Amino acid sequence: MTPRYALYFAPAQGSPWWEFGSRWLGRDDCRDLQLAQPALAQIAPAELQAATEQPRRYGFHATLKAPFALSAGHTLNELTTRLQALADTLKPVALGPLQAAML
Repeated sequence: MTPRYALYFAPAQGSPWWEFGSRWLGRDDCRDLQLAQPALAQIAPAELQAATEQPRRYGFHATLKAPFALSAGHTLNELTTRLQALADTLKPVALGPLQAAML
């Protein structure tokens, strides 16, 4: 089987983003701890529970690059080195407070 790789962003454990995402999903992924989900006027608790059932298993994250296989002649070490070089050139993005909203 050919290995596949993916790139994800997850906020730092204990950060406000981490706490928001864990509460939204109803689970702290790092501590494997069930949490109470927020009460929302537009979404019934059972509906929110059902909508977040699958994501709850993976924790709060953003997929930056969906799973992929390395092309011929490339190695995991090369991928890691190139990703680190890219990360070293990127600046943090400041984000304000989060709030759930119906789309």
